[in-house]
Amino acid sequence: MARRTYKPNNPGTEDTTTITASYTSAMNAYKATYGPAKVGDLIQQFDGNKGNLARALSGVGSGKLPAKGTDNRKAYDAAQKSISRWLASETGSGKQARKPDSASQEKLNKLFQPPPPKNMSITISGSIGYDGGDFRERTISMGEGTMYRIDAGAFVSAMQAGDTHAAYGATLANYAPLVIARADTVDIQFSGDGFSGDEEE
Repeated sequence: MARRTYKPNNPGTEDTTTITASYTSAMNAYKATYGPAKVGDLIQQFDGNKGNLARALSGVGSGKLPAKGTDNRKAYDAAQKSISRWLASETGSGKQARKPDSASQEKLNKLFQPPPPKNMSITISGSIGYDGGDFRERTISMGEGTMYRIDAGAFVSAMQAGDTHAAYGATLANYAPLVIARADTVDIQFSGDGFSGDEEE
């Protein structure tokens, strides 16, 4: 298999599966730091519109609402009532206040999108060489706790687009030019805090 050079202007990777699995795991862990999703936050996420949240929960798409009496409309109306009850539980008002059951809370958690991470770290282990040679089993780290800053926003955007090529480039933009012949493990961690690496003076 041909080796590919990882440089700021020419990113590339032999691996798509490992980094994708690690990204998914890291993003789930990052979301979990915010705890169970709150209905009030989700309403704001859906442009402050309870109806938009009800559509997402019931699977009703945009456009005109389904006709009354149909299964889709019943699902939408039920979601609207549940949202009002859950919101009342969060605010401590209303006689019909209810907390989401476990199944409903899981749906809310899946819909919740936390603020984009401000920082990240990544550690890659595998066959890595510098200056086009000297390949050895190495482990390299960038981002949080190092002097090599990573643009977490660029990395996340690339991964959301399914472009692991650009994602690797974002992580290695401030690192020495190198070649990764094989990536055995990729460990990613996201943080909502600003960069706090050991930058050089």
